[in-house]
Order: sequence, then C-alpha cells, then structure tokens
Amino acid sequence: MKRLTSILRLISIVLTMTGAFNLYASSTIQTGDTLCSAKTASELSIFFNTGYISITVKNINGSGENYFYKTGVSEKRKKGDSSMTIMHDVSGLSIMEVDGKNIEISYKGQNNELSNLTYNIPDPENRFVNSYSGWRGDEFGLSIGRKGKSRWSIVSTGLGMGWLATVNASPALSTSMGHSMEWTWLSVLGVNWRLGAHSLTAGLGIYWRNYSLDEGLYFEKEDGKVVVEEFSPEMKKGKSRLQTFSLQLPLLYGLRFGRHRNMGLSVGPVVNFNTGGNLKTQYKEGERDFSIKTHDIHQRPVTVDAFACINWHGIGLYARYSPFNVLRDNAALEFKSFSTGIMLMF
Repeated sequence: MKRLTSILRLISIVLTMTGAFNLYASSTIQTGDTLCSAKTASELSIFFNTGYISITVKNINGSGENYFYKTGVSEKRKKGDSSMTIMHDVSGLSIMEVDGKNIEISYKGQNNELSNLTYNIPDPENRFVNSYSGWRGDEFGLSIGRKGKSRWSIVSTGLGMGWLATVNASPALSTSMGHSMEWTWLSVLGVNWRLGAHSLTAGLGIYWRNYSLDEGLYFEKEDGKVVVEEFSPEMKKGKSRLQTFSLQLPLLYGLRFGRHRNMGLSVGPVVNFNTGGNLKTQYKEGERDFSIKTHDIHQRPVTVDAFACINWHGIGLYARYSPFNVLRDNAALEFKSFSTGIMLMF
C-alpha cells in the first residue's frame, strides 16, 4: 500500500513538472503568421523607416504574380531617415509577422547564402495593414481566400468611357459616333477567381449609353413610337439624344501574358438589365431655350453584349457589341450598337 502511495505521488510530481514546463514553453515561444513564402522570386524590395514598412515580392515562382505588404502609422511614406533594399533572383523566401511586433524575412541570394532580416513594426497597436497578392500594386482587390494555387478576391474594376455607333438601323438612323458617348463601371463590386495566368470575374456594374443624332435631326415620341424628325428653320442650336441606363452583370475570362504578365486580355458576355431610357431634345427658338425630355421609350428590358478588352497594367482599350435591338418592336425603331473606348482599373 505504501509502495502504491509512493508511485502515485511520483506520478503527481512528474505531471506537475510537465505542466509547469509546458506553461513556461508556451509563454516563451513566439507565434508567427507566414505572410508570403516562395521557392523563387525575381525581386525582393523592402522600404523601411520609423513609421512605415513596405515589402514587394515580384514574379513568385515564375508565375508573374506579385506580393505586396504595407504597414505603419500612415499609408504615405514619410520623409526622413529611410532605407531601401532590393535583392534580385532570391530563393527559399519566407516573410513572417511575429507576435504582431516584428517582420522576419529569410532568403537565399544569388550566392546561395542564407540571409535573415528583422524589422520592428511601427506602433503595433495603432497601425494599418495592407497585404495582398496580385499582378500590380495598383490592383483594386481584396483577397478573401486561397485554395491550392487558386485565389479568390473581391474586386472593383472597369471605369470606362467610349464612343457609340448604331448598327443595322431600320429605318435609317443618322447618328454621330463622335458625339454619342457611353460611360460604364463594369463591376462596382465583383468577385475574381485566379489560377496562374487565368481568371474569371463576375460582378454588378452600371452603364449609360447616349445615342446622339447628327445636326438638324431630333428624336420624338409619337403615338408610342420613336421617330426622327428634322428641326424647323426657326429651331436653332438643336441637338437630340436617346439615353439608356442599365445594371450590368459581366462574366469575363481573363488571360495575363507578356513580360511579368503585365498585359491582359478579357473577353465574355455582359448581361444588361435596362432599367431606364429617355429622349432629350434641346434647341433655341427666338429668345427662348427649350429642353424636352421624354420617358417610357420602350427600351428592351434585358440584352446581352459581347465584350473584349486588352490592357497594359491598369489601362485598357475595349470594344463592345450588342446583337440585340436597343428598343422593343413596338417602338418602331430598330438598331443595334457597337462601342469602343478607354478603360481604367482593369
């Protein structure tokens, strides 16, 4: 019995010592979050001063994708004592944030020697953090998940301005492409899936189109139909346009290519829910100025456009074609549209 009691006491002492050791170890071991790891990268650049840290990793594992990390007390680089370090062709790269207080970076340079760098995070309790992967530092996206080599992001893309032309009009429609303008925000809010050089983007955007008639002509609604008339000699400085407004749902396939994949091509359908439309005619008669706006022009409620854009960095050139008539049959004016223009944030 005494022997059993001694054994139990010994076990109790061992368990107590083990628990104490584990408690001590857990209190002394630092916890770290891996921000970026790469077998190879074409460039590692680090900017540091007392209030700001910026790290950029280019061409991760030869994929053309880059990693961007910024933290500090202000999102602008402050002047003063700063350091800028750039390393080319690194391997075995690891960037880790330790306990929210330090950034630890390890890598092998061109001479295959291991280097370790440590930076103190400015004001850890009140700092901002911006960390994401992408092709460019100016991408408008927020990473929401990664699975294997693919990545999901919330994005806002495609601020565009373009010029419109009417196609296959019946009866003939004399519009001016130089004055027929469109404005679009392709995806005010969308989601992007990316795997290597390939991507799919879907979102919700807004779209205005203005079809302007040549000088001397104006749109008018007569007996529910949209017709084109000539300004009388007494009507001076006349101009007229037909406008539609749409909520749009793009579904685009993207491909990155070129050196460091700085160029891109995006193609796909865009579904338009044409929620508004009107005619607007302005002219001067005598000393009076007239502006007449007419609603309920029988725009087609749903149309689908074919869209294509080629871009370099964040600037692109796009083309868009609608094979559907802009107006319903009861408007008695048939025409399709083609447009081309410039797009930013793409």
